[in-house]
Amino acid sequence: MNTAEETNFVKSSEAARKLGVRTRTLAKWRQRGAGPKGWVRLSATMTVYPEWGLAEFMEKRSLESFEFNFRRKRAGSEPPPKR
Repeated sequence: MNTAEETNFVKSSEAARKLGVRTRTLAKWRQRGAGPKGWVRLSATMTVYPEWGLAEFMEKRSLESFEFNFRRKRAGSEPPPKR
């Protein structure tokens, strides 16, 4: 993990854009303890995310998506019979 001096932060609007979600989704994830780690609330209306937290979260989501699709394809590996 990076030290505070090396960490670059992005606003929640930029984080949402990078993740392809709405800022409200990020807020819900924060309330649930899900989503990218390391966020900091600077004021009542501004929250920032460390770039390392976004990268880590995107990698985790990518791996979960790959595993889900792999299992789904393996379960139904034979195509349905043609009529």
